[in-house]
Amino acid sequence: MPYSKYKPSLLLKPFVDFYYIWNKDEVLKSHLSVSSTANNYCVMLFNYGDKYCLYNRLYEGEVLPKNFLSGLSTSPFRLQLLGKVNMMGIVFKGTAFQDLFHIPAPVDFLDERIDLETIIGYNANVINNQLAEALDDLERLSIIESFLFERVKNANLKTHPIDQAVDMILTQKGMIRVDDVAEKVNLSPRQFRRSFTNRVGIGPKYFARIKRFNFVNLCLSKNPELKWMEFVNDGGYFDQSHFIKDYLEFSGKSPIRFLQRNTGFLKEIINNNKRATVHTKNFSKPILTNSY
Repeated sequence: MPYSKYKPSLLLKPFVDFYYIWNKDEVLKSHLSVSSTANNYCVMLFNYGDKYCLYNRLYEGEVLPKNFLSGLSTSPFRLQLLGKVNMMGIVFKGTAFQDLFHIPAPVDFLDERIDLETIIGYNANVINNQLAEALDDLERLSIIESFLFERVKNANLKTHPIDQAVDMILTQKGMIRVDDVAEKVNLSPRQFRRSFTNRVGIGPKYFARIKRFNFVNLCLSKNPELKWMEFVNDGGYFDQSHFIKDYLEFSGKSPIRFLQRNTGFLKEIINNNKRATVHTKNFSKPILTNSY
């Protein structure tokens, strides 16, 4: 089974963007290198296959924990996999992971992979074992959503103006003036920049640049027949050099080189995007309780 994406159930939609499950049928006998760009995602990952290595601005071949939380990626990174590839990820919306897991300092998580045991304790391994023993993706989704339902039920959720700002930037694909966002959340530009950085870990302009880049990159990946130069103006870039600068900074490669080297894997992700919504009534068993 290849890489698949799933939508969350209605109750979890405000917190989760999507889930992904990657189960390769064959065991990798030689290293598979997967490059990824900077992104606006915080991901909770459960790896029930073999461990793999991370290369980014902080680590050079770091062997990752079996279960970890990935903070925002401000720069490109590369994964090197070998052996069994079996994993499931929860991709959170905006700052939802902070509220659900009480993480106060997101700046400490930038480009990091934090062992989940330090966040949810022994339950990280409990979930991992259950995912490994699950018969299919539906059962895995049931396990994860049961876990998240308990977090939502027990979380002391509060409205924060920066959460609204993050949603606006993501909805507009990063193509919105930061001062306009500040005005909409009733903060001065200076207050907004400071509050945004404290809440998210990076400034709003940088956050928007990453989102815009990822939107343009996804459009080009879905439509390889399009010329990347067409996105210079449509993507809100001043000129060609501005566009190429973002590509080099956030992917580590020029637009042409990145798309040539990553088209195969990107197509697998796009073509296997399961637009399925999981409902609690379909869960085979509510495995996890409020022990979280």
